[in-house]
Amino acid sequence: MSWQAYSRLKLALAEFGEPSWALDETQLASLTPRLERQWALEERVLAYARGQGMDLPEVDLVCALDSVRQQYQDTQAWQQAMQQVGLDEASLRLALTRELLVERVLEQVADEVSPLSPEQALAYYQQHPQRFAQPERRKVRHLLLVLDDAQPGCSKAEVMPKIQALRAQIVACPESFGALAMKHSECPTALHEGLIGVVKPGDLYPELERTLYALPSGEVSGVVHSPMGLHLLQCLEILPASDLSQEEALPRIIEAHLKQARAQRQRQWLKRLAQAEVVSASEAV
Repeated sequence: MSWQAYSRLKLALAEFGEPSWALDETQLASLTPRLERQWALEERVLAYARGQGMDLPEVDLVCALDSVRQQYQDTQAWQQAMQQVGLDEASLRLALTRELLVERVLEQVADEVSPLSPEQALAYYQQHPQRFAQPERRKVRHLLLVLDDAQPGCSKAEVMPKIQALRAQIVACPESFGALAMKHSECPTALHEGLIGVVKPGDLYPELERTLYALPSGEVSGVVHSPMGLHLLQCLEILPASDLSQEEALPRIIEAHLKQARAQRQRQWLKRLAQAEVVSASEAV
């Protein structure tokens, strides 16, 4: 069994949301060029690590193996998954070792980047005030009943009376919205009494956004139809447009810059590594 099955599985999940064994031949074939580039890049990084005498501590590998195993209910489920992927213990250890060692090298490369100083962050804040203007936001909860003509009892004609009856209860007692959402809503937010949280323009379906931004604070909407189904919205709070304060903005500027600079440093380093390999190959010829 090959360690390559592990990276094939990860890319399949990232690209198609399905494990590699569930893909058809066309989908699998589309992954091959990307995997080959990935493996070639990994080999260059691993060769560098060997040249630097870098090794992966056993404790890091054990933690990674435990993290993978914990995603399965029991040993039998774990073994079945390994068979489906095409991995055994040795090939998985090798795949994880490669992955973690590559990550370690790239982290070391990125650690060469220095963060912005508070003075530099302040200068950026002052030079780009438009980037720190926050639009009006709204805190909202909702209740969703899904429409699906293929399912019994889920047509619009059948669902509309149900949501209208729920709205009548909420209008009579607005405090009941959370409890009714927990009981009737078919959205995961039902677990949190229908609370979506604070949203800004662009976060919701246009139909929902138009309705929400027309509601006064504390009010409940009429029935709103979106691609998901039928909704009721409750505007809990209106947060007016404002500028992000210097105290709030500076840590975000420093964090965002550092993240971007680290990624750029890694890309530059990988490019130089590839160029050095090409030069070495030509000299050998």
